[in-house]
Amino acid sequence: MARNSQVMRTLAARATIALALLASPMLALATGAASVETTQALKQLATPGVVIERVEMLDGDGKVLQIGGRAGRNAEVSDFLRVLDGAADFEKPDLLQIQLDREGHPQFEIRVQRRAAPAPAPAPPAAVERSRKPVYRCRSDGREVFQAQPCPPTK
Repeated sequence: MARNSQVMRTLAARATIALALLASPMLALATGAASVETTQALKQLATPGVVIERVEMLDGDGKVLQIGGRAGRNAEVSDFLRVLDGAADFEKPDLLQIQLDREGHPQFEIRVQRRAAPAPAPAPPAAVERSRKPVYRCRSDGREVFQAQPCPPTK
């Protein structure tokens, strides 16, 4: 009887862990591999010791990405996160998971967002074409005057 209750507790614990893993944002379903350009951009940002093994899109437009890879030490993963945080093309890096493989090297999962392309600079305003109104040079009371209205007839 005690053995059955222990088995039941073990099964319940495993079921709870499985549900927690399914609900975890770390296991979001990828919609496909990221573009070659995006993957190359991320690989160029990788710090020494970091190897990017895969880059997947988590949404249809490639704005949210999940990066999987490995490193020699945890500090190298931390450095890579800092580089991503300061990168011009990416923002909001989030370390989802890090664990040691059989050789004791960290394997990681990072979620990052692609920055929106900056809006194009507004075109300079078109040159305002001034309407040229005539200016009249007139004499009034012995003085020279410039005015917008035609000169009054002289006497």
